[in-house]
Amino acid sequence: MSELGLELSNVIFYLISFVIAIFILQRFVFSPVAKIMNGREKEIKDAFELKEQLVKEHQHLDTLKQDILKNAQKEADGILAKARGEIAPNIDQMIKNGELKAREIVEKANKEAYSIIETAKAESGGFAKDALVAVLSKSLDNLKINPENAKMLLKEIITAI
Repeated sequence: MSELGLELSNVIFYLISFVIAIFILQRFVFSPVAKIMNGREKEIKDAFELKEQLVKEHQHLDTLKQDILKNAQKEADGILAKARGEIAPNIDQMIKNGELKAREIVEKANKEAYSIIETAKAESGGFAKDALVAVLSKSLDNLKINPENAKMLLKEIITAI
């Protein structure tokens, strides 16, 4: 080996130094770095698993939300339909009651008017007739009767006088 310029003692020394360097590097550098890298790899895997779990949970919650909204809409539609069903007959009945009340008021007014006319006829002549027509016109205006109906009623009263 001396022909190559190498001495056996130097080669053995280099080999022992190399083995010691490898041992020290393995013990104090490669192992801790490998542990850190394995820990980081585990953290990344856990983060991806957590992300997948959260995505699935979000999809599930979104589905639940849609179901709840559909049920709420159905319930609201049912409540509205029920309310409409209950109100419709009542509205018709209210209109009928209002019409009956209006007829009663008109009939009462007619009776009172004829009663006043008869009393006026008995107490005085033409002067009372003119005054009565004026009072009745004003009274009919105050009753808020349709103007056409009021004119017709006045004509009937004048004819009756």
